[in-house]
Amino acid sequence: MTKLTPIAAALIIAFPMTSLSDTAAADCPAGTTKDKAGECPTQALVTPWQMDHSQMDHSQMDHSQMDHSQMDHSQMDHSQMDHSQMGHSVAAGEPIPVSDGSAAETIPMPFPGAMMMHDDPLLAKVTVDQLEVRDHNDGTLPWVLEANGWIGKDLHKFWWTLDLESAEGDIEHATAQFLYGRAVAPYWDIRAGLRTDLEPENRQWLSLGFRGVAPYFIETTTDLFVDKDGYLQWRLKGEKELMLTQRWVVIPEASLLVSGKTDDTAALGTGLANVSAGIRLAYELRREFAPYLGAVW
Repeated sequence: MTKLTPIAAALIIAFPMTSLSDTAAADCPAGTTKDKAGECPTQALVTPWQMDHSQMDHSQMDHSQMDHSQMDHSQMDHSQMDHSQMGHSVAAGEPIPVSDGSAAETIPMPFPGAMMMHDDPLLAKVTVDQLEVRDHNDGTLPWVLEANGWIGKDLHKFWWTLDLESAEGDIEHATAQFLYGRAVAPYWDIRAGLRTDLEPENRQWLSLGFRGVAPYFIETTTDLFVDKDGYLQWRLKGEKELMLTQRWVVIPEASLLVSGKTDDTAALGTGLANVSAGIRLAYELRREFAPYLGAVW
């Protein structure tokens, strides 16, 4: 009896002997055996696109860990895909909302006609620049109001302005303007119309001028006036808002009036007839409302 060495014993334990039939089938695909000639039966090569996936249940597959970034879809032919069952179609009878508002009744609108968009809508604005009480050296406390407004579109606007000064219940100075304005450059309008002095004497003037924003954001208004008697006046006014914080703002302003000739009615001489300046410190409770204190010379 031959005595096995430990190495042979280990080999026998690790690699048990197999039958000849197992050896014959070892080189063939699973489930097949070699024929009498010792050859494995041939099988047709099946490519992935020839496989029948119709019976496969993909609903249980977890795609969350799949990296699709490396997949090449350029060779995939989507022309044969049937999208009719994907639920992309619109239900029968349901209108499709479009940008021209033809199905606006199916879209919740924030206000009537919201779908009717206008590039140049009709707008209006009213501004009260000054409403203040001034303490004059003579002891009077006149009220002063400066307001203006407009209505129109980007290029064409109708303007109005109103300047009032009242002391001890009597209106001492009142001037109103009614102007047509047209935009001639970014931030600049040319304006023409009628100026009416109501107090201290009723007079009418033709007006021509510009209003806009000069360099360094200086709001500028300049007007040329002429009345029926040939009296000529030119007025220039400018102001600038200096933001100290998001709410505190300093507003310096200056204006001058030049008269073409002596005007006894308005008590104006020839040349530089009037110069005024002021400064105001305002606190914007809201962007539309700001109480202020100031001084005027």
